[in-house]
Amino acid sequence: MKTQVTLKTLFYTVMFLSFFNVNSQAQNGKEFYRTPYNTRNSGSFDKGTNLLSIGYGFPNYLYNGYNVSNTSLNGNHFGFGPGMLKYEFAIRDEVGLGIVLQGAGKSFKYKAGNNIYTDHAWGVGGAFMGYYHFNKLIPVEKLDVYAGLGINFTYQELNRDAAYYNYYYDYYGYYYTDAVRRDFMVRPNGVLGVRYYVAPKFSFYAEAGYTSFSSLNIGMTFRL
Repeated sequence: MKTQVTLKTLFYTVMFLSFFNVNSQAQNGKEFYRTPYNTRNSGSFDKGTNLLSIGYGFPNYLYNGYNVSNTSLNGNHFGFGPGMLKYEFAIRDEVGLGIVLQGAGKSFKYKAGNNIYTDHAWGVGGAFMGYYHFNKLIPVEKLDVYAGLGINFTYQELNRDAAYYNYYYDYYGYYYTDAVRRDFMVRPNGVLGVRYYVAPKFSFYAEAGYTSFSSLNIGMTFRL
């Protein structure tokens, strides 16, 4: 459900940005669509393009739903990230390949007895992606709309509070679980993105889908 909301938001963002270009592009658009697909290009992406993006993701899905105790505190978790770094290079005027790296952290507070404990989690992820850019279908030079598919690798680790870990053993006579939980996952992922150039080599972007720890990423892109 969250991904559907972000995809809808991204769709309206594309429409909003396109609105400001429609008047200046209307006449050029007619000529654009008369040009054969193989030779037309809006200029937002081409075979010589190299992109470096830096972004931040929402929400933080690292160990989402984790709850160590029935007495967990209200608003018991605090997270940072995920931060994202992406590099993409073109192999055709409308097709690119990319590598995406992400990292995130989280802490979980809970109460047992008269004490408050904190578990800590962190995770890193990487994805190999292929992207299709709509520069041959949308005649707006400043607007780069794209879709991506790939495979995502994620490692995440949860470290239990040693004080609670020992408290549980002293109280019940056994450990409730491992002191450290480690998870490695391999998943397919897909994204829909929009990038708007405010300068020839600088743009802002928004991307919805799933990449390691979030369903929406926003940030900036440098055209190298």
